[in-house]
Amino acid sequence: GHKFTWTRLLNFDTKINDEVRLEAVSIIFDTYPKLKHDLAFTRDIGGRVAIDIAPKPLKNYMWKATLHFGRYRISAQRPEHISETSVVYLAEDHSDLLHDEDTNNMDLENENGSTANKGKPSLVAMKFMRHEEHYIHEIERRHSHDLLDKYVIRIIRSHTHKDENYDASNIKDASCFPYCIVLPAADRSLRSILDSERIAGKNYETIRFITRQICNALNHLH
Repeated sequence: GHKFTWTRLLNFDTKINDEVRLEAVSIIFDTYPKLKHDLAFTRDIGGRVAIDIAPKPLKNYMWKATLHFGRYRISAQRPEHISETSVVYLAEDHSDLLHDEDTNNMDLENENGSTANKGKPSLVAMKFMRHEEHYIHEIERRHSHDLLDKYVIRIIRSHTHKDENYDASNIKDASCFPYCIVLPAADRSLRSILDSERIAGKNYETIRFITRQICNALNHLH
């Protein structure tokens, strides 16, 4: 067996020049891209995760190399939603936890200047689409029709297969869905609320409240 040679290479206690270590890992990741997730999250002889024992510059590189678009870690193998034209996954946005090589500050502000999620990733929903026209439509209609975030979930950012760190290995049939919009994720879906709280046919006040919200959103769209 390898006798934990890989994790010894990564371990910051191993006496190896950091630049040499980083170059070696980048060559391995480039040569075996389908193995980089397994390599980053394998465990050493003491049970520690490989990426956790690496020096900071290498850890930062490994996170960016293994995250989708250099920032998202898709939370589950199965999508939350799938159709002929799109697929939706829940993901963690680790961008605020990644530091630049020039700084040791791990608590960077997010794009809105907020540090509310310091120390932990943000939960997002990633909608991957098959057709470019649908992708453009989703983005442009929100602006051209002045749709309010209160009624239509805002788009945080968008990506395509041409972006840096696009990683098709994270998503089943990824080549069929090359366009992506990222949205804030709720704690639960309406379906999970209905299934878990058993309000259907019982709690009519809550049913009226939910129905009113849906109708107001539909009215805003039309």
